[in-house]
Amino acid sequence: MAIFFGPKEVKKFLEINKVHKSLGQNFLIDKNVCTKIADFSSYEKGYVIEIGPGLGNLTQFLAKKFEKVITIEIDFRFIPILNKNLKKFNNIKIVNSDALKIDLFDLISKFSNQAKKTSICANLPYSIATLLIIKLLELPVSRITVMIQKELAFRLLSPPGAKLCGAISVPVWFYSTPKLIFNVSRNCFLPIPNVDSCVVSFELNKIENIENKEFLFKISRISFLHRRKTVFNSLSKGLNIPKSKIICALNYLNLDENIRPENLTLSNFLDLSHLLGNFL
Repeated sequence: MAIFFGPKEVKKFLEINKVHKSLGQNFLIDKNVCTKIADFSSYEKGYVIEIGPGLGNLTQFLAKKFEKVITIEIDFRFIPILNKNLKKFNNIKIVNSDALKIDLFDLISKFSNQAKKTSICANLPYSIATLLIIKLLELPVSRITVMIQKELAFRLLSPPGAKLCGAISVPVWFYSTPKLIFNVSRNCFLPIPNVDSCVVSFELNKIENIENKEFLFKISRISFLHRRKTVFNSLSKGLNIPKSKIICALNYLNLDENIRPENLTLSNFLDLSHLLGNFL
């Protein structure tokens, strides 16, 4: 029978292996949270790719809900304990790799059944969450469920044009519709972090056929690089496009030349990228 690592088990593991802080990882030790995440993630049976299993607490619950679990762990020290503790499950594939570097498209095609729905479930440290979420949103999956710090969750949940939006809001809302599922207290982890967390899901959108989505994301990054500057000032310095063309595009879209990035909607960014793309 698989062991669930509660506070005592986690402390013992950390002491024996002399692991004080591994890659910024805080281990989930609350069974109720594991149950809720697994229940929500498995709205469609099939396959799931889990990122950051740690000691495998959530992995156990996912294995009971999904036909197959492919779990990716970057820290080689956890692989032996994962193999030993999860050996009763014949539907778990453990991969020792960096989720930011591994070819997830290839992983899905290798281990997933194309006739089955594939989901993503991840417990993400703050340091890589933004980069990895963008990578995950480009995958051919049906749903993404992540546990992230509350501060980042609020930014992701804010669409372009909302007060808390940022550069990441454009790709997030372009690819998906994010939704807050539930809050998670810092006391559900060990070591106890300094912040609370949230579980957020991303329902994937049907992607609009635009010629250069990378240019769209580039415009959003440049626009939010200095939030207090106007969009015009930021783009005129960050793009190799004449200022007159940028003014012309803003005027054509009935956007004030002094508008700031947090006041642009996703539709505004899409229109702006289309117009300015013609001048590249």
